[in-house]
Amino acid sequence: MNILYVSHVWPGIRDVIFNGAEETTGMPAFSRVLKQLVLEGHHVDMVLCSYFEEDNKAAINIKASWLRNDCIIKYVSLRNSIGVKKLFWYTLDYFRLYSAVNFALRQRRYDFVYGHSLIADAARLA
Repeated sequence: MNILYVSHVWPGIRDVIFNGAEETTGMPAFSRVLKQLVLEGHHVDMVLCSYFEEDNKAAINIKASWLRNDCIIKYVSLRNSIGVKKLFWYTLDYFRLYSAVNFALRQRRYDFVYGHSLIADAARLA
């Protein structure tokens, strides 16, 4: 089954994505689902995003044996701001995330789109 996984970079997978860790730490409701889907042989592609500046500056460095190195189709750096600028950047970032999901959906025929948190809204709209 082809699955598109749309999510923010949650703390449990941060080390796997950016630091080459083998296993996830914490957030088992998210990480166990992802790992089990991969281990059962499903083709899982990911659209990830983050508000954290350290994530947005880091290079993707996947070395986990259970996760493909090319599984991340798009990574969207989100901006964290306050006041009136927040509305502008939020709208722009949401459009960028929606565009990233649309890009992924045009690249491959997915049987299922799995998304969580507010980020999943972009997947629902696409």
